[in-house]
Amino acid sequence: MAIADSLKQKRSIISHHLNNLHREQRVVKVNGRPVLFLPVTVLRDHHRLAVRHGEYASIQALCADRQDSLAQLIGAQGSLQEALRQCKAAISYPGAGLPLLLRGPTGTGKSFLARQLWHYAIDEGILPADAPFTVFNCAEYANNPELLTSKLFGHAKGAFTGADKAVPGLIETSNGGVLFIDEVHRLPPEGQEKLFHFMDNGSWRRLGESADERSATVRLIFASTEDLEKHFLATFIRRIPVIVKILPIAERGQFERLAFIHHFFRREAQRLNHDLELDGEIVSQLMRETLEGNVGGLENLIRNICASAWTFGERDSGLLHIKAGLLPDRLLADAPFTLQQNSERVMIYRDGDAQPLFSGRHHEYQRLTENICSLCEELAQDNISVRTFEKLIYQNVTLYLDALMNQESTVSLQDKRLRFIEDVGKAIAVNYDLQLNVEFAYLTGPLPHQPPSGAAQRC
Repeated sequence: MAIADSLKQKRSIISHHLNNLHREQRVVKVNGRPVLFLPVTVLRDHHRLAVRHGEYASIQALCADRQDSLAQLIGAQGSLQEALRQCKAAISYPGAGLPLLLRGPTGTGKSFLARQLWHYAIDEGILPADAPFTVFNCAEYANNPELLTSKLFGHAKGAFTGADKAVPGLIETSNGGVLFIDEVHRLPPEGQEKLFHFMDNGSWRRLGESADERSATVRLIFASTEDLEKHFLATFIRRIPVIVKILPIAERGQFERLAFIHHFFRREAQRLNHDLELDGEIVSQLMRETLEGNVGGLENLIRNICASAWTFGERDSGLLHIKAGLLPDRLLADAPFTLQQNSERVMIYRDGDAQPLFSGRHHEYQRLTENICSLCEELAQDNISVRTFEKLIYQNVTLYLDALMNQESTVSLQDKRLRFIEDVGKAIAVNYDLQLNVEFAYLTGPLPHQPPSGAAQRC
């Protein structure tokens, strides 16, 4: 065993620890001679393997378990599901694919998604492994339309003052790959006309050329934050068959925001080579914060928090403590009075999974349970009427389920509501000598605004 020899430890000891890691799903076991134990995070993050099983018969079987790189994106099964379906169709279309426009506010991840589509095309064999990915931001040349056009299409020698040699444009150097044109609304009308000519025919001329047209096969992805009708020629927009809207983080639901928080903290943990211990209220405050910069703003905010903790916080033995007091002033100003009183801790490990950030929801569930028990005691002591009991139960459960609503698919939400209420009803019936009829399960149904009368009866 190579590890035992390297560490000069008994093979039985090394085997014991490896099997523990395997049970914790931190390594995958590959049978053969010798038996291999490989880190799950490395296989997923660096080799793009799905690792859907804990054990494989061979390396070949493990390598065959490839993952769809887009399926790993936050929101792939949620807010991005339809967007990714359209993006896959555009990038996979035969020939040069279909021109694709990503629309959304600043910081929503349009540039990141464009690069992921390039990875996807390579992983799926749509593009060769050496296919180029080129980024061009029109905003950098918005005040010089001639230079902007030259950057995209190239220019001939003598095309303008200072053009002392012929230079290829980005369309030419992106042949066989992907050209991502950001802030495309900054492209002047003349540039849009040349670009839609290329989209029609796959050909163009360098600035200042009059010879035969050049040709290339390039998949085009555009991005814009602006209104289409105000900034684009109608003839240009008509040539973009796939237009995808990327939602701001405020519209992506609590589940996805929580996943982003986890992802960015874990990335900082890896960068700092320290595990992170967070005050639970940090996560709660980030969940409440209005983010002007969307996902990008959240990323920068978390990096700022980690930088403050690294400089002014406590760190020991590979662990960095991040206290709620290190939040930026604007977050502290908006924080509830109890900010410093929350003793819950959340662990983020640099080389593995984090303690579920959803653990903050445990407090809400615990609060709900305590409130229901308190109401049952009030009812049992005749301190409140049955109708008041029903209304208060309705209010408490509704608040809890509203918090969960952002995390659950609407397809099965109603069933989950009913199952949850039924479980609560059973617990109440057993512990407080109450008989609850079937209507109790519909207290939080979507139609009634008031709980039905007579839902609870004393035995």
